[in-house]
Amino acid sequence: MKKTLLILSLLTLTVITSNAQYSNKTRVMVVGEGGINLSTFYQAASTERTLSLGNVTRPTIGLYVKTKYPTLIGFDAGVSLSQQGTNTKDSLSAYGVFGDSAISKAILNYAYVYGDALYYFELQGDNSVHAGAGLYAGYAMNGDRVFGSDKEKLQIDNFKRVDFGFQLKIAFNIKEFISLGAQYRIAFLPILTSFDRSGNTNNLRNSVLALTAGIRLFELKK
Repeated sequence: MKKTLLILSLLTLTVITSNAQYSNKTRVMVVGEGGINLSTFYQAASTERTLSLGNVTRPTIGLYVKTKYPTLIGFDAGVSLSQQGTNTKDSLSAYGVFGDSAISKAILNYAYVYGDALYYFELQGDNSVHAGAGLYAGYAMNGDRVFGSDKEKLQIDNFKRVDFGFQLKIAFNIKEFISLGAQYRIAFLPILTSFDRSGNTNNLRNSVLALTAGIRLFELKK
């Protein structure tokens, strides 16, 4: 996930520092979006002491309003429903996440709101690339603990329900109608306070890479 954050940061800076042709239109678009989350819990512990946590792949859907000004600066704001979590790889890691030794996955269902500042790079044929950064806030509504093909309700009260953090995103917009993008979210707040392999406090935070596809539902203003 650290490499992913670095790559997205470099792509964002590349787009922002590129020269582009300016448009004389202000556009406000409503976009429906769906995608796949690749998520785990980020650990503050040093590498040799971290719990063995893997990624889980789950869906996300959302709706957002995107604004594009003649200066090529814009904003978006939206809501989304997101499934995410982590995968424990050994009994010690399972104990750190769940309080017992059964190796399993934690899948949490979140509702999110977010807002981003965007910068657009105009391409030919009404195509563009935009990059952005912003903040998000979410709430864990419920969740499941998954054992292979079986699952049970997750003891959600063992986790901190509020999620708040920073996100980076980049997307390729085809005819300003279809958007193909990627975004990375990292939480400021821990979702769970556990321990590392040395028994020290280990704050676990949501870390999510999302690959998305969006379609413009309608345009409010041209």
